[in-house]
Amino acid sequence: MKLLTKIWAIIYMGRPFLWIFSIGTALCGAIIALKGVPPFAIFLAMVLGIGPCTTTAINVLNGVFDIETDRINKPDRPLIQGKLSKNEAIFASAFLYTVSLVAAFFFGFWPFTFMSLGVILSIAYSVPPIRLKNLGLASNIALAVGYSGITFIGGWSLFKSPFEITPEALTILFLIVIQVTGANVVKDFVDYEGDLNIGIRTIPVRFGIKKSVFIILPLMVGVYLTIPVIVFLGVFKLHYLFLSAFSLWGIFILKKLYTANPSKRLRKKMFVHAFFMSLLTEIAFAAAYLL
Repeated sequence: MKLLTKIWAIIYMGRPFLWIFSIGTALCGAIIALKGVPPFAIFLAMVLGIGPCTTTAINVLNGVFDIETDRINKPDRPLIQGKLSKNEAIFASAFLYTVSLVAAFFFGFWPFTFMSLGVILSIAYSVPPIRLKNLGLASNIALAVGYSGITFIGGWSLFKSPFEITPEALTILFLIVIQVTGANVVKDFVDYEGDLNIGIRTIPVRFGIKKSVFIILPLMVGVYLTIPVIVFLGVFKLHYLFLSAFSLWGIFILKKLYTANPSKRLRKKMFVHAFFMSLLTEIAFAAAYLL
C-alpha cells in the first residue's frame, strides 16, 4: 500500500496533464515525416512508454529543485506533503530517464540522440548551477525547445533523417517553438507569487503582469499573423491561412491576463487555454501539412 502511494505521488508530480502535449508533439513530427499515421506499435510506444516516462522524469526532477517555490504556489505537491522524499524523487526521475533513453536507443541513432539532448536540456533547466529556469525568457525558450522542438524532431527522426526535413516542416517547427515559448510565459503568470518570493526572475516577475502581456503578444498572436506572408513566399500552401484564426484565441487569453490584478484562478484558467491552444496549433499544422 505504501509503495502504491509513492507510485501515485510520482505520477502526480509527473503532471499527466502534460503527457498529452509531449505525446501529441512527437506524433505530429512522426505524422508529418510519414505524411500519414505511424504504425500502431510505435504509436503505442509513444503513448504508453516514452512520452509519459520522459515527461514524468522531467517534472519530478523539476519538483525537487522547485520545492521552495512550490511551498507557496503548489502546497499540495507530494514533496511538500511529505508523501515522497527528495531522494526517492531523484531516484524515480533517474530511473524514468534511463527507461526513456533505453527505449529511444532501440529506435535508432537519431531518436536516441534527440532524446539525449532533451534529457541534458531538462537537467540544465532545473539543476544548479546552470538552472535555466532563473534566466527569464531563456527559460521559456528552453522549455519550448525541449517540449516542442526536440520532441517534434524526435518524432520525425523515427522515420526520416533530420537532414531530410523539408522547408515546409522546418517552418512549422519554428512557428510551433515560438508559440509554445509564449504559452510557457503564461504558465509563469500562474506561479507569479512564489517566483517573486523566491527571486526567480521570470518575465512577469521582472516586468509585471501588464508589461509581460505586451512582451508575449508577438509570440501568442503575431506568430499566426505571419502565416499569410509565409503563404505569399510560397513555403506554405493557401489552405494554411485558416491557422491565422488562432490569433483570436491568443488575443482572448492576453486580454484576460491584462485585466487589473487578475486572480490566480483566472491565471490558471488562461494557462489551460494556452496549453490547448498550443496542442491544437500543432494538430492543425499537421493536418495542413497532410492536405
